[in-house]
Amino acid sequence: LGLEYKVAVQAKMFDGVIDDTQALDQIAQARKAHRVDAGVVVTTATETSERFEARRAALEEELGIDIKVIDRDELTVLLMEHLGRDRAL
Repeated sequence: LGLEYKVAVQAKMFDGVIDDTQALDQIAQARKAHRVDAGVVVTTATETSERFEARRAALEEELGIDIKVIDRDELTVLLMEHLGRDRAL
């Protein structure tokens, strides 16, 4: 069909709560420079701060794209689902 869907991905390593919005700013830059259709922040943080969530929601509205955050717990589940299988023959 010739459809193209671009996703900006930012991976950040944090302990505890992520409050730094730099990853969101980088997604905004990718939207402008590369016309991405969505953004994902993958982080080792256990949760996001209210300030981070407010900025994420505002940026979604401003840019007109979805921005998803995958935290440590969700990342662990995804990794175990896709990489945690017993591969022994």
